[in-house]
This record gives sequence, C-alpha cells and structure tokens, in this order.
Amino acid sequence: MDPERLIAVVTAWVAERDEIVAAALCGSHAAGTARPGADIDLVLVCTNRERLLAEVSWVRDFGTVRSIAFESYGLVESVRVAYENGPEVEFGFTTVAWVTLPTDPGTARVMRDGLRVLYDPSGRLANAVKDAQSTAGG
Repeated sequence: MDPERLIAVVTAWVAERDEIVAAALCGSHAAGTARPGADIDLVLVCTNRERLLAEVSWVRDFGTVRSIAFESYGLVESVRVAYENGPEVEFGFTTVAWVTLPTDPGTARVMRDGLRVLYDPSGRLANAVKDAQSTAGG
C-alpha cells in the first residue's frame, strides 16, 4: 500500500475509535520531504492508550505484518510496524498531555519540524500546534 493510501486508511480507522481523540502525521511525510521507503510517523492522542498498546492485533488492519517493535519517547509510546507490501509505520500513542497547553518543549519541536493534522474534532491538536509555532527555541 502506498504511503498516502495507508495514511487515509489509518485516518478512517482512527475516526472510528472512541479512545483516540486526535491524530497527526509527523516527520518527513508531513513536511513533504519523504524519500522513497521513508517510514510513516503517526501520533495518536488517546484517552486510553494502554488498551491499544496491550493488544496490538489492530496492526493487521493495515496489512500483513513482517515485524513489530516497541519504543518509548517520553510522552509517546510507539508501536513500530514493518508491513510486507508497504512502508514501515510508527504508531506513536500518547495521552491528552501531548496537546495540553502550554505545549511541552519536546512536543513543540516535533510539531514545528513537520506535522499534518489528520483527525482533530475537538480542535485541541490544532491549538497545540499554534502554541508550538508561537514559541521560539523550544
């Protein structure tokens, strides 16, 4: 599956999950600088990320899984998935603390380096991005 198609499928899946309140594409795909084979970096803001981290069978909703790895980045816990016929995807799960103002300096840096809002019905993610862009240095 090509990256834009996968992002669209994940966005539709996110909109159906009650525990996900916002989603963003980060990194090179969001910044428009992705090279062929670049991984897809997603941040999913959750009310209950533990459920999605504990039972990861949902990763098969997006393709045949070649490998899964878990990583931790402070406020974000990631599930990195390599798919057979598609890109590697980092599903980064975080809590509403990620979009709580004032924006955490590390979060602000991620937002300034390239972020595309995929799902944000409450507008909290958009507000956090504005806050991050208004702060210098982070």
